[in-house]
Amino acid sequence: MTEIIWCLVIFAVAVLAYINCLRGEFVFDDLLILESNRHAKETKMGASFRDLLNWMHGKRALSLWTFRVSMVRHGMNTLGWHLPSVLLHALTSDIVFFILGYWFEDTAAGLGALIYTVHPLATAAVPYISSRSSMLSSLFHMLTLLAFLAGDYWLLITPITGYLGWKSKEEIINCLPVMAIVYWLG
Repeated sequence: MTEIIWCLVIFAVAVLAYINCLRGEFVFDDLLILESNRHAKETKMGASFRDLLNWMHGKRALSLWTFRVSMVRHGMNTLGWHLPSVLLHALTSDIVFFILGYWFEDTAAGLGALIYTVHPLATAAVPYISSRSSMLSSLFHMLTLLAFLAGDYWLLITPITGYLGWKSKEEIINCLPVMAIVYWLG
């Protein structure tokens, strides 16, 4: 029961910490995505899973697909662009709680996840639409690590989550050494 409470608290803190950015303007690289990225500008493609499969051959295809979904569903309404990043960060923070739970009791894992949730390094990624690729990559990195820690049949999804992370942003490559270190530490 305490795990559910911690997950709700962590999720709520993540949303509350970034609620101000939901109505934020498009800034810096966000404008570059909207002005020069043909994938984000097109509104003709649907946002179905079949469309995603057709896209998966390109670099950062999953991230670009989410930009297209935001454009199709929300146009230039910034709420529809910022909300996915906030929700991705909140979900990733909950996954961090479960990862830390492999080594620490619930209270320590919850506090560690809360630190991750509001850490200043996240302030660069969450409010900027252009950093959604990092948010997706982080989500899949943590899912891969969690599945690796769970072991058994969960190991079967690590190639899938790793691939989705790679199609979000290439920084997920650091997941392999992290898993090796975790395995080595036992």
